[in-house]
Amino acid sequence: MAAEAPAHQVRLRLYGAAQADGPGGVTLPLRGRAALLVALAALEPGGVARERAAALVWPEAHSPRQNLRQQLLRFRQGLGVALLQGETTLRLADGVALLPAELGAELLAGEEAGADEGGLWLLQRRNHQRAEQMQQLRALAQAAEAQGDGEGALAQALAMLR
Repeated sequence: MAAEAPAHQVRLRLYGAAQADGPGGVTLPLRGRAALLVALAALEPGGVARERAAALVWPEAHSPRQNLRQQLLRFRQGLGVALLQGETTLRLADGVALLPAELGAELLAGEEAGADEGGLWLLQRRNHQRAEQMQQLRALAQAAEAQGDGEGALAQALAMLR
């Protein structure tokens, strides 16, 4: 008998207003440094080293690793389950599902990208996301045009201008 994959206990939204929806209808809004930390762990291929995450999220803190431990504890307390895991590399915990970006939704919308290295990381990710979305819109417009759907092609072209 094959083992079943663990059910997703937490649904994570990073595009638009960032939040984690946990078991029992618990919703944990993710703002500021907490949002940046989760985005780093979720979007960096293979996760992010704990040292690097702490330095990016709390660049001026006296004890960034202590701040990291405290934030991980706040996530667990707020949701009742772990949001991130990893002793040396942080990644999404088992049972956390990252929801895909909806077309036009911005990564950590409403969060200001600071002038520090963490803010620069966020700007780069947003730029990468916009480029991917433009490719999707372009492909949709070309497909509509190929099918003779002028209105559909025009709607996708207009979406690219927004």
